[in-house]
Amino acid sequence: MLKKLFINPSAYISPFVMFLFMLYLSLITLHSIQLVLELKTLTNIESYYDSQISHIMKKDDGYEKK
Repeated sequence: MLKKLFINPSAYISPFVMFLFMLYLSLITLHSIQLVLELKTLTNIESYYDSQISHIMKKDDGYEKK
């Protein structure tokens, strides 16, 4: 009776299923990290190009005023 209380055979998770579940979670984690890094990179590129365009526009305005 005591053994059935602590070990439930129907609730046993095989090591293979646990390995598959851990693999699934790690793939989801890696994919989400990749997306976050991609979004940060795109944001940085956009801000860099915006600053470069504004710098060029300011330089051209000074040239036209002369």
